[in-house]
Amino acid sequence: MTSIQQILFGVFGDSEGTLTLQTFSADGTFTFPPTTTEFITEYLIVAGGGGAGSGGGGGGGFRTGINLPIPNSRDISVTVGGGGTGGTSNGPGGAGSAGSNSVFASVGDVPTGYPVTSNGGGAGTGNNGAQPAAGGSGGGGGSDSGSAGGLALSITPLSGEITTVQGHNGGSGGSGSFGNGGGGGGASAAGTNAVAGNFNTGGAGGNGRASSITGTSVVYAGGGGGGNNTNAGGSNRSSGGEGGGGDGNPGNTTNGNDGTAGLGGGGGGKEWESSSGGDGGKGFVAITFRAR
Repeated sequence: MTSIQQILFGVFGDSEGTLTLQTFSADGTFTFPPTTTEFITEYLIVAGGGGAGSGGGGGGGFRTGINLPIPNSRDISVTVGGGGTGGTSNGPGGAGSAGSNSVFASVGDVPTGYPVTSNGGGAGTGNNGAQPAAGGSGGGGGSDSGSAGGLALSITPLSGEITTVQGHNGGSGGSGSFGNGGGGGGASAAGTNAVAGNFNTGGAGGNGRASSITGTSVVYAGGGGGGNNTNAGGSNRSSGGEGGGGDGNPGNTTNGNDGTAGLGGGGGGKEWESSSGGDGGKGFVAITFRAR
């Protein structure tokens, strides 16, 4: 199916079998070859990033590990989480929406550890909004009210799992009549708090986390930068976190940048009056396994 890419590493005849990479950019079902060894060698599950309001969207949850048992049925279903939508209106109703979960599940029998779920990134809240709901990484708090950033949902690490947390908290928004949004959290760092007071800079998005499962080191699940209020004529811009986090808006009539699709980055925040928050980026799932 078009959503699945398979790459072979190693040489046939290797005593440990040929190492195969399977990537998923969309939902699908995969059947392991009958000669596959009993464990998935390595896995990476990145959820969709959160959409931004005034606060930046949180990066999608990031989980990775080794030696996950293969189901006896040899069938798995994969859900690749989509990114959340950026907010478009003024006030608390201008919050973004959360990203969707990415899930790695068995079909038929359910071995210990399944399903493995990375939670979608939390939405950035709107200006004067309350603390946003928790997510894979938390979204940024809203401007004016100076609300706290969203929390990262905890996980129970599996046997062989490398990650102990799937993400980090979002930053707080800046208080003041013309405040700024907090940065969304990322897979390796929390979002930065906005600078308090009028016409200052939104918080930067937290950086994501690197994986080399595809053969190249790639950073995933960065948080979106908070929205910036520039009514005084400034051109402030808050940076999205490394790993696909979208930058916050650089001016009153410009939108926050979208998170990067395939990296699970959070969307960049908006100015409260006349722009839209960035959408979160779609997630990504990959596994490696050996077949003799």
